[in-house]
Amino acid sequence: MNFQTFLRSIEEEFGSAAKLDVCAASSGELGKLLRYGGLVSSGWYPVALYCELQALAQQVLQRGSELARRIGYVNLKRDLSGPYRVLVFLLTPEAIISGTPRIMQHYWRGGRVAVTEARDGMAAAHFRGWHGFDRNVWLDLIGAAEAAIEVAGGESVRSRVVSGGRDGDDELDLELRWTRR
Repeated sequence: MNFQTFLRSIEEEFGSAAKLDVCAASSGELGKLLRYGGLVSSGWYPVALYCELQALAQQVLQRGSELARRIGYVNLKRDLSGPYRVLVFLLTPEAIISGTPRIMQHYWRGGRVAVTEARDGMAAAHFRGWHGFDRNVWLDLIGAAEAAIEVAGGESVRSRVVSGGRDGDDELDLELRWTRR
C-alpha cells in the first residue's frame, strides 16, 4: 500500500484542503507519519495504519465506504496509466487478473491469492490469510481490480463478492465480469 498515493488521490478528487484536513485530523502513529514526513513510498507499514487512514478520510470527507473503492480505482488507474501503460497495452484483462498474485506482493504482505478462473469476460480469485484487512481495504482492492481490467481493455466491469470481504475477514472470494472494448 502506498500512503502517499492515497493522499494524492484525496487531493486530486477533493482538493488540497481536503488532503490537509485528513492529515490534520490524524493522531497517534499515523498522525506523526502524515504530518512530519515519515512516510516513504518504498516503506512497509502495518495494515492497521491503512485501515485507520481509510476510516479517517471517510470521516473527515463525510463519505461512506464508496470512498475506499474509489481510492483503489483511482490509484490503480494512475499507476497503470503512467510508465506502465505500454506494458498494460499488451495485456488482456484475463492476463492482468492472472498476475494478481505477483501484483499483490508489490503492495501488501501476508496472505496469498489464487486465481481460480481467468477467461475472456470473467475471472475469479480467492484471497486467503490477509490478516488485519477490513471492509475498506477489501473495497480498495476491488476498486483496483476493476480499474486494472478497464486499463487492459475491459469495459462495463462488474464485481461480485462471493464471500468474505467484511470487517475482520482475512479472506475474500471475488468474481469479476466485463465486456471487451
